[in-house]
Amino acid sequence: MRKLTSTLVLILFAQLAMAQENNSYEMLWKTVTKHENSSMTKSALETAQAIAAKAKKENNSPQTIKSLLYISKYALTLKEDAVLSIINDFKDEIAKSNTPTKNVLESYLANLYWQYYNQNRYQFYNRTNTESKVDSVDFRTWDLTTLFHEIDIHFTASLKNKEELQKVKISEFDAIIHQQKNSETYRPTLFDVLAQTALEFYKSDENGITRPSEKFEIDDTNMLCTGTDFIDLPISDTDKTSLQSKALKIYQSLLQFHKNDKSPEAFIEVDLERLNFVYGNAVFSKKEEHFLTTLKKMSDVYKNDAVSGIYNYNIARFYSAIGDTYNPKGETQENQWKKTEAIKICDAVVSKFPESRGALMCKDLKTSIQRSTLNIIAESYIEINKPSKILVTYKNIEELNFTAYKISTKELSQLDELYPEEKKFAFIKKLKSIKTWKSKLKNEKDYQQHSTELITPNFNVGQLLILAEPTKLTKSFAYNTIQVTNLTLIDTQTANEDFFQVVNRANGKPVSNATVKLTYNPNYNDKEKKVTFTSNSLGIIKLPKIKDRWYNIKANISHKDDYASFGTYNVYQKNNRNNNRDNNVAFLFADRSIYRPGQPVYFKGITLNQQNNKSSVLENAKITVTLKNVNYEAVKTLELTTNEYGSFNGEFILPSNGLTGNFTIEAISTTHNINNTIYFSVEEYKRPKFTTTFKPVTETYKVNDMVTVNGTATAFAGSTISDAKVVYTVKRLVRYPNWYYWRWAYDDKAQEITQGETKTDANGNYKITFKAQPDNSAKKENLPVFNYEISADVTDINGETKSTKTVVSVGYHSLSASINVASTINKSKKDSVLYVNTYNLNGQFSAAKGFLKMYKLVAPKNTKRSRPWSEPDYKIDEDTFNTNFPHETYKDLSPRDWNKGELVWSGTFDTEKSNLIELPSIKKWTSGKYIIELETEDKFGLKVTDKAITSLFSPADNTTADKELFDIQIDKNSYKIGDKVQVKLLSAAAPLNITLFIEKGNKIVDTKLITLNNSAKTITIPVTKEDLGGFAISYSFTAYNSFVFGSKQINVPYPSTSLQIETLTFRNKIEPGTDETWEFKIKGPKGEKVAAEVLASMYDASLDEFRSHSWYFSPIYQNHHYSSVRSNGYRGFYNESYRVIIDEDYTYYYKGQGYDSFNWYNLRIGNSYYNRRSLAKSSSSPMSMSMKEESGDLDDSIEMDEEIVVVEEIASDDDMSSPVESKKDSTPPAPPKKEKEEVKIRKNLQETAFFFPDLKTDKDGNVSFSFNTPEALTKWNLQLLAHTKNLESGSSYLQTVTQKELMVIPNAPRFLREGDQLIFSTKIANITEKSLTGAAELQLKDAVTGKDIATDLITGDLEHKFSVDAKGNTQVSWTLEIPKNLQAVQYTVIAKAGKFSDGEQNLLPVLTNRMLVTETLPMWVRSNQTKKFSLDKLKNNTSKTLTNHKLSLEITSNPAWYAVQALPYLMEYPHECNEQLFSRYYANTLASHIANSNPRIQEVFKQWANSDALLSNLEKNQELKSILIQETPWLRDAQSETEQKKRIALLFNLNKMKSEQDNVIRKLQNSQTNKGGWAWFKGGKENRYITQHIITGFGHLGKLNALKKNDKDVAKMIEKAISYLDKEFISEYEYMKKHSKNLSHDHLSYTQMHYLYMRSFYLDVKISKKTQEIIEYYKGQSKKYWTKRSLYSKGLLALYLFRIDEDATAKKILKSLKQNSITSDELGMYWKENTNSWYWYQAPIETQSLLIEAFSEIENDTETIDNLKIWLLKNKQTNQWKTTKATTEAVYALLLQGSDWLSVTDAVEVLVGNKQIDPSKLENVKVEAGTGYYKTSWNGTEIESDMADVQITKKGNGIAWGALYWQYFEDLDKITSAKTPLKLSKKLFLKKNTSTGEQISEITESTKLVVGDLVKVRIELKADRAMEFVHMKDMRASGLEPLNVISRYKWQDGLGYYESTKDASTNFFFDYLPKGVFVFEYDLRVNNAGNFSNGITTIQSMYAPEFSSHSEGVRVSIDK
Repeated sequence: MRKLTSTLVLILFAQLAMAQENNSYEMLWKTVTKHENSSMTKSALETAQAIAAKAKKENNSPQTIKSLLYISKYALTLKEDAVLSIINDFKDEIAKSNTPTKNVLESYLANLYWQYYNQNRYQFYNRTNTESKVDSVDFRTWDLTTLFHEIDIHFTASLKNKEELQKVKISEFDAIIHQQKNSETYRPTLFDVLAQTALEFYKSDENGITRPSEKFEIDDTNMLCTGTDFIDLPISDTDKTSLQSKALKIYQSLLQFHKNDKSPEAFIEVDLERLNFVYGNAVFSKKEEHFLTTLKKMSDVYKNDAVSGIYNYNIARFYSAIGDTYNPKGETQENQWKKTEAIKICDAVVSKFPESRGALMCKDLKTSIQRSTLNIIAESYIEINKPSKILVTYKNIEELNFTAYKISTKELSQLDELYPEEKKFAFIKKLKSIKTWKSKLKNEKDYQQHSTELITPNFNVGQLLILAEPTKLTKSFAYNTIQVTNLTLIDTQTANEDFFQVVNRANGKPVSNATVKLTYNPNYNDKEKKVTFTSNSLGIIKLPKIKDRWYNIKANISHKDDYASFGTYNVYQKNNRNNNRDNNVAFLFADRSIYRPGQPVYFKGITLNQQNNKSSVLENAKITVTLKNVNYEAVKTLELTTNEYGSFNGEFILPSNGLTGNFTIEAISTTHNINNTIYFSVEEYKRPKFTTTFKPVTETYKVNDMVTVNGTATAFAGSTISDAKVVYTVKRLVRYPNWYYWRWAYDDKAQEITQGETKTDANGNYKITFKAQPDNSAKKENLPVFNYEISADVTDINGETKSTKTVVSVGYHSLSASINVASTINKSKKDSVLYVNTYNLNGQFSAAKGFLKMYKLVAPKNTKRSRPWSEPDYKIDEDTFNTNFPHETYKDLSPRDWNKGELVWSGTFDTEKSNLIELPSIKKWTSGKYIIELETEDKFGLKVTDKAITSLFSPADNTTADKELFDIQIDKNSYKIGDKVQVKLLSAAAPLNITLFIEKGNKIVDTKLITLNNSAKTITIPVTKEDLGGFAISYSFTAYNSFVFGSKQINVPYPSTSLQIETLTFRNKIEPGTDETWEFKIKGPKGEKVAAEVLASMYDASLDEFRSHSWYFSPIYQNHHYSSVRSNGYRGFYNESYRVIIDEDYTYYYKGQGYDSFNWYNLRIGNSYYNRRSLAKSSSSPMSMSMKEESGDLDDSIEMDEEIVVVEEIASDDDMSSPVESKKDSTPPAPPKKEKEEVKIRKNLQETAFFFPDLKTDKDGNVSFSFNTPEALTKWNLQLLAHTKNLESGSSYLQTVTQKELMVIPNAPRFLREGDQLIFSTKIANITEKSLTGAAELQLKDAVTGKDIATDLITGDLEHKFSVDAKGNTQVSWTLEIPKNLQAVQYTVIAKAGKFSDGEQNLLPVLTNRMLVTETLPMWVRSNQTKKFSLDKLKNNTSKTLTNHKLSLEITSNPAWYAVQALPYLMEYPHECNEQLFSRYYANTLASHIANSNPRIQEVFKQWANSDALLSNLEKNQELKSILIQETPWLRDAQSETEQKKRIALLFNLNKMKSEQDNVIRKLQNSQTNKGGWAWFKGGKENRYITQHIITGFGHLGKLNALKKNDKDVAKMIEKAISYLDKEFISEYEYMKKHSKNLSHDHLSYTQMHYLYMRSFYLDVKISKKTQEIIEYYKGQSKKYWTKRSLYSKGLLALYLFRIDEDATAKKILKSLKQNSITSDELGMYWKENTNSWYWYQAPIETQSLLIEAFSEIENDTETIDNLKIWLLKNKQTNQWKTTKATTEAVYALLLQGSDWLSVTDAVEVLVGNKQIDPSKLENVKVEAGTGYYKTSWNGTEIESDMADVQITKKGNGIAWGALYWQYFEDLDKITSAKTPLKLSKKLFLKKNTSTGEQISEITESTKLVVGDLVKVRIELKADRAMEFVHMKDMRASGLEPLNVISRYKWQDGLGYYESTKDASTNFFFDYLPKGVFVFEYDLRVNNAGNFSNGITTIQSMYAPEFSSHSEGVRVSIDK
């Protein structure tokens, strides 16, 4: 017994222990939840970590996973780089776990990756697929394919050991399961949940990955088989990118697992999921039939089991979905009864298995099918006592009861205010009823939505409310208001005045003597005004446009017993458009549009005077012409005078260095008010030698055909590009007809079709053939067109590569045919024709034969208006309709839908012979509309048709044809002075009154009323000389309760002023270096002789590859008139929908089946607060950054070494044929070797052949010029521009080619680098008709000394034999080893074959292989702290080639003074809005208060005035930066910041400040509205946000003691505004209350919250009882819901609650803020979520400042406040704070909150290498006042390795920072990588085309690179803080050529940047680099073979240069 008792006790204790254990987890998680609900993240984390420790100790896997999820969630708030650490934590846990825990963790990990992708998908889209992971740890740098592959790996891993997983009940993991009722029936095991989780990914429709040509598709009908059959189906897994195939395999596993279950529920659930998935993604035809068959088969299998109801429900749902496609007018009428079939199936299920799940689902489906819908549309205005109708669209409604009520305007306003709907209904029922009627609705019991028209009774004049009530739906109703009147109002707007015209709405007859009462608001704010007019004989009242605007005009019109109201309208200010402009202009012309630095720019200008629409040349005018660089700085200025032709010309030499991008030439004359510019590019480009293009596709193809595309490569010199390598790729995109995109969204991703390589033939041609594989998922009936994008890269035998693209369109159809016929044809004229055009899908002509037929269309019998809506499917009886509505079309019949009448003509066509078809004699044909029908076939037998409609008319017609309502005709297409315009108006209506406005010169010169009675009238308008440019006739009329407005343009063209340029002497092929004379004849518009000045220029046409060049000259101003009259009758003729309230009783029985899933506990990784700022600046662009050579003194300035000046052009300007005198000297090269003297060496390789700006014609009108032809072998564009003194002008464009029979075409690199090995290649082209053999030699000389160095550099023979075929090419190459100490090489390539020879000479700069490297070490120290820092690379340096240059130390003892330098003084600007006006007042007032709060501030500022302290950080320390500020796009930013710092002095001028601030107060008083609010701009409608913002600002200034005491004007203004804001506060609350179902829910809007904060500044201002009650409500809301608000909002609420003595909640908020903050030793206290956003209230600086204020006011904890201030100051270190109100608040927070940092004067103690640095004892070192900033340096010989150790000690409050800069020279290849908080990693990749698109693989020593390859540069950037003005320079090997040449702003990976290509590097300028990880890619082309140093990549913050990084140096090896 005792033993039994002991056993029982033990069992009891065990049970208690287990209960306590479980309870302890439960209690711990409750604690976590409590902390979470109070927003106490750090406390919650501590508890979660305790749970994790406990769970691991107890080996409790579910609790371990759960705690990991919570810890990860909190890390997102409390940890930087949390996303990466979370992933790694999961990986670590996986490594330590076993099945099944491991599987669950794998599933979570896969989903974490997927979450991250979904948050950052567009970053991944832009990255190229890498062959393998670049970074195996940091997945944020991966590309899309790699990421998806990783997700797949982990989901696959989650399903491993499936047999074991299938034995684990899901209940074992309840701790991490989001449980759903009855889920275990369908997903009982862990395997089920894991598989379904994976399926969510595999079933996703992600099309961002490029798919292979043989991609996996569900194209087998067997996929829609039964579940048991599906298990054994083979599923291809060859397409590794396919998610669908993996999904299907998982379905197979699930079906196999559940196949033998005792209960079939789980199997059936999976099977139905699988069927629906397959059906939704299948691409085979008739999938609907297969789907339905399988459902029926499975239903039959389980027919005796309740589960069959699930299959039958799916069948019924399928029928219901098909029923939804029913269109009574379309092709799906057979689907009308499908919903009835669905109901029958549902009824059968409910009857057979009434309580089953299937029955419940069927009941719900039946309910949804049987629910009622109603929509009613009516015309808003109807005629008195005339029938009208309404359009009713309905479902399952059989009868409507209508009641018409009289309603006044006042009652209508009351009705609109009522809520909810029951009150509206009750109000309507109390109105006076005047008519009731019932209308039956046809109900065929098909459960479809139908439409019908109902005729309404006749009504007398007045405003009515029509109520409609469905008979059987007692709680449902619909209502609308209409007006019954015969009046209408037409609003006509002109340039000078507005017309309101009162007319009869039936026939347009003007109503004279009508009373028109207008109410309106002048300029929004003025009180409503009223004015009364009486209409004139045309029914018109006129409102002249004046200064004031009239808003919200409402018109009440009465005439006799009729009346109506219309509105609202607006009358705007007069448009002061002046077409008689009086101004002067200069047209500017340059010799081309792109130049290299250092080249000359030739220009010409022609000045004109344009006055009273006449133009004349401006003689003897003084013109100032300025060349400006990309930062818009003046480079050089010329003073010029115009000649007798008004022209001037000159030349500028471009700077050899500086910024690249858009330059400007500006011509200004203040005397003549001229200011004109032209823009051109200055870039470091390399002239292309050839181009490649695809020929148009003229063949006709259809899908699955083999398509051949022909391309050609052509040298600019005219030779062929033979034997060139062509690498191509073909991708497919799907395009649908336009209508498709209106119905379905479609986002297609390119699919790889094929790729390959070929060669050009002897003529430079090449072919690419591919199969036009269709996308089987694109349905044939949707008429898809498949666009095949073919890309080709052609690499010539000498290494140069050019690319081209084309698109070939292929479809299931292959021909497009169209009829082109005039819309109207005059029967009385002969030779009427039409055209037939036949094209293939690529828009190219394709011959076809076919038939044409022409029919007369049968028009309506009566004159009709258009229907107000589309015809319904249930129509009124046609006779009844025609009786009631004789002038309205019964059907939707456009002329295209009219019945065809007799066949009047038929014929055939053959477009191969002609596309012109002559019509027979049509003179006797009936006037009216005809349809022409075309029918043909494409070459595959598919029928192709087209239709076109034309109208025949005769001048003798006395009414409109075909009973048309109206037509207007003019007798000619254009007129000349003295003509008379015959305007013919026709109408078949009787009567029709047309108001006609004749408008000339933007004025209405005549208004006519034309009345027609089934007749025509003609008016005549004379054409005068003032009518040149044309005029307009506008017309409007009303007819049968409809309105029409239109206009007719009368064309009166100006006489021709074009000169003709006739070529007399010109050659299109010329020999280089020969003398040419060309002659042209200039003729007048009529062929007469003229005296003219001619500009002749010729430039290299190959430059158009970069930027095309053209001249624009339009000297004679010709005013073309366009009508400004706009008539609008919309407000009197519009349809309006009834407001419908359907309150139908229905019940849904099935609550839906949820399924167990893994619980995430709100863990979501990604970028929740992610927002990037792009500050693209279009005004400037940068150039290549410089490097420093190891020579000379580099202390004072930066010398350039990687700057490459003109590479290809060494000719002097004297070589150029130009009358502009050259100012540039050129040292002639040494003479060539004697034995080669007979070979003429081409040296003059200039890009502009000549520029003759002022050639004059002789007495015969001829002009000639002579020039020496340039020696570059290329194509040339000749441009001629001639003009006379009376400004007749003309231009001509011709092309010529410089070429020789034998040509050497070297492909030299842009530069050489010491230590490189280069294979120098040249092509030898033979354009003769015979083969040639000869020898080629490469001569090399030192360009400085002239010494022959060929034998020193060339390894091997200097001379090579060659043979070249007729019209062929060959290639010769030499291997060069580049030694040290060589600055430039002059090369000469010579080839000689018999009597033919050629030679080319040019210059190659040689760059040093050493560079000056700057390593940086940022340092910081806090209050009373000592810290040690070490620059490890200096300390551990062992390089024998490294040479020290300088070690610099920067120290700032008290950076708080930088906050003083950030003080803004906001300047006044014109047209300020009220918000800007107040922000300027606020900022200047607070800044002045700060500046004068401490006398030391003014004292220090005076000391700064004479030092560099007030320079922008961008301009300081140039010697420590990678690039000069002048060579960046940020010069103006720097200048702007410098100016801002200097303006601070104005803040000390208290008298000036007071005067300015008083002026602002006056402006604010004047713009305050009567209600007390402010609008955005004065005169606008008051705006609550603006008003609240201003009053909050005044309150803040008062709180900070910055506001003048007892200012009565301000006090009065504030009191008035608060009264307005109180009312708005109440109004928002009342609106919310009216529409809210539960007031206890969260209704704390931002505006109400901001109001509470605003009100907390004015607690002494009286509050009404009502306002106080609402404040109490929102106070409760604030206390309850503050945890859900943003950081900024929490700060507002904390301050508000504290000020109203709710201290407890206020302190809770601050405690929560602390709990969610991060405190860093360097960065202080901050919040991770405090990032940029589009919302104004989510901005980091404003938020941090507000929170400092909150902590200061509520807790006043100095330590916390100082921590917060550190973050602000560190933000200022790397960012330029803009001059804004927010900056002022930040400065206030830094200087006047927390500790007084400005009073600290102690300098920091600094030890360098254990030696104390005392700046007072150092020579030439000055300590800056206030900041304590100083800089000292040690030269190379003084630098020791122990100086890498620095110790800093800070005494007193505040922080200090500094930096150590080590500068040294090192060989490029030996430089090792370095990083600071700004990190950079760079790698080169080889880019290849694969079956799944582009793929890149890392270039290693084993990678074989060949000429023509594409290299992808991939740079990873990581920044731990936001930085502005960041410069990155990427050096490159001389054998690599950049693809991009033009400097421009770009966007990539969320970064906006400016890209500038230089000869030796590419520069990237980031205006703003956010905190984060970025992947940056760009392409280079392999251009030369050899072994090259690739240099390094550097990045540096130009604002804080201590933040920098660089990559390691690498070499690149390239094979031939």
